[in-house]
Amino acid sequence: MWVDGLGARWRICWLLFLSRGVCQANRVLLGALMPFVSADVEMTSQEKGSVLAAFATGYMMTQVLGGSAADRFGGKLLVLFAITTMSLGSLVAPSLMTVWGLQPFWCCYFLMGLAEGPSYPTTGSMLSKWIPVHERGAAMSIVDTGSSIASMLTFSCAPLLATSFGWQFAFRIFGYVSLAICGLWAVFASNNPRDCPLISDDERRYLVASGMAVNDIYGRQHNSPDATPPSTSRTELLPATSSAGKRSQHQPEAAAAEQAKTNGDANCPVVKKPGPPPKQAPSFPFRLFCFASAWAVVAAHAAFNFGRYFVYNSIVSYYVEVVGTSAVVAGQQVLLGQIADALGKFGFAPFVDSAIRDNPSSKSKVRKVVSGLAFVAFAASMLIMASSTSLGVVTAALVACKIASSAHVCGFKTSFLDLTSKHTGSFTGVSNTVATLSAMLSPIIAGRLLADGQQGWVNMFLVIAGVNVIACFVWVVFASAESIDDKIPPSKATL
Repeated sequence: MWVDGLGARWRICWLLFLSRGVCQANRVLLGALMPFVSADVEMTSQEKGSVLAAFATGYMMTQVLGGSAADRFGGKLLVLFAITTMSLGSLVAPSLMTVWGLQPFWCCYFLMGLAEGPSYPTTGSMLSKWIPVHERGAAMSIVDTGSSIASMLTFSCAPLLATSFGWQFAFRIFGYVSLAICGLWAVFASNNPRDCPLISDDERRYLVASGMAVNDIYGRQHNSPDATPPSTSRTELLPATSSAGKRSQHQPEAAAAEQAKTNGDANCPVVKKPGPPPKQAPSFPFRLFCFASAWAVVAAHAAFNFGRYFVYNSIVSYYVEVVGTSAVVAGQQVLLGQIADALGKFGFAPFVDSAIRDNPSSKSKVRKVVSGLAFVAFAASMLIMASSTSLGVVTAALVACKIASSAHVCGFKTSFLDLTSKHTGSFTGVSNTVATLSAMLSPIIAGRLLADGQQGWVNMFLVIAGVNVIACFVWVVFASAESIDDKIPPSKATL
């Protein structure tokens, strides 16, 4: 079954879904309301561009630091700080603009970017502690869909609120709703199963049997006689039998040892005390980037962002300037693409997780095939857009490229968790920093190419197609989903 009941690990996934939604909604809210804001305060094109860049500037600066902190100390407080800051930012931003002007407004979005920066790598770090390998496609799909749905709701609801009640009201509504979600996160989220008061003993045993790190599941305080002790193998999770009958799963250590001695049962496992709390992860795993498989993930992430954010930010202009539709019709076509993106993220996960569950040794091959085909499909969609200006054809290509993008949640995006569980946050932070730079590079290139009119759009689509083809080659040749944690000597992983 894809999601086997609403266990604690799936509650964490849905909480991360909400947190990603809060971050994404408040991040894109300014873009959705920019026509209303700029009309009210008379912003120039340069000022609009500067404000929109403020968030990305701050966002890029805290990726690695935040990811490393999540690996060492856990991600709950980092995510809480991020979503609370984003919520408060949306509440105060209207007043800053109307009372104090553009510079405080810019600073507000810069600080919001700084606060949100750690949220993406922290998500990966937390999932690596909660989710077994054969469920990671489903988990990543749930979490990643939060941003897709938040974008859809923001771009569809925020303009309506602004039209009826003013853009300041729209900002504050999003801020208050986001604060309510902050409360849910503060109450129900946990860094790992060891710290979670809501997880059942059955789920703990399941996670251990699924190969999760024992120290992430059990801690020093796990000494209740009513709980099964930690174990590192499936067979030890089963109660042994003796000549006097079955030994209870819930006997305390002394009683279990005494029974084994009395019965003369050499095969009866003796309950061991839990080990010491897990050691903190090294400050930064520099040796991680000596492996080609790690750079394959970074390259895939950069190529993904290069094309995705160009389409995300510029496709409405393409519909209006080249296809010849109105902005309203263009928005409707983009909404179709976003719906396809959200559905695709849920659609691929059951098949990918099932393939890995049935044949764990195929994990690397499955990840390669999924993201490799996704890069090829995205490139093909760009070629179609470059060769046609028909509304139906362009929208079909847009839907196809969105579906292709959604497949990556079961491909390279899950490989962050596959390659390392000790340093997932740091690894994701580095990768997302590079990917953010890539996303900033694509509009710069586009700005030069689009000066040539329709031919410029064609050339930009061809560039994106080429980037995806190269990414496919690099991914298929160098990618791997096998853990490299054991190959990184702890003494050499830090400064």
